[in-house]
Amino acid sequence: MAKKCISRYRKFYYLIFITIAILLIPTKGHAAQVTMAWDPTDPAPDGYRLYHRLEGQDYDYENCIWSGEEPNATIYGLYDDTGYYFVVRAFEGDVESSDSNEVYFIYDTTIDSDDDGITDVDEQLFGTSPNDADSDGDGIQDGTEIGLTLDDIGPETDRNIFIPDADPTTTTNPTDSDSDHDGIMDGDEDTDHNGMVDEGESDPNAGPVNPLVFMQFLLLDD
Repeated sequence: MAKKCISRYRKFYYLIFITIAILLIPTKGHAAQVTMAWDPTDPAPDGYRLYHRLEGQDYDYENCIWSGEEPNATIYGLYDDTGYYFVVRAFEGDVESSDSNEVYFIYDTTIDSDDDGITDVDEQLFGTSPNDADSDGDGIQDGTEIGLTLDDIGPETDRNIFIPDADPTTTTNPTDSDSDHDGIMDGDEDTDHNGMVDEGESDPNAGPVNPLVFMQFLLLDD
């Protein structure tokens, strides 16, 4: 998992404070990954070394998890539900700076930041936003659109916010505000936004009405 590098000479001739920001939520799979970035030093050093530790452990400054010239790194192979601490150091030859500020990261598969019923990890599978319960802005929550009910959501979803799908046998597209492309937004067809075609509502999956058929029905009614 770790890319090894040896730092034999750690002479703290200068101090560098580097802010690390986690940029990318990890992708779903057997192991997590995270991309981090930090403020580059000026003038630019020879490179940077990223170190990590687990809870209760010390940093091993003889072995970094990543080393490179760019002020960002993607770390692969992290374990689910395991907390990791990271610091970065700049180096010039054999001279290495002190630690940056420490950041913490955990790959928690139960987190649902926007309480739409879809975990942050699964949001990536659907192409929806983990920070917006209604990614396509049609008025219906993402979890409702894909057919989630109260039985489907995890402990991290706020049940006072999540709107369960009243008809999970039908779904709409959480990344397309007009799933059937009939010119009417899903939320305007499903006016109570509960995922069911109730009395007085139109079907957001029915598709556009054929005007010739509609005229025939009018003639029949006459």
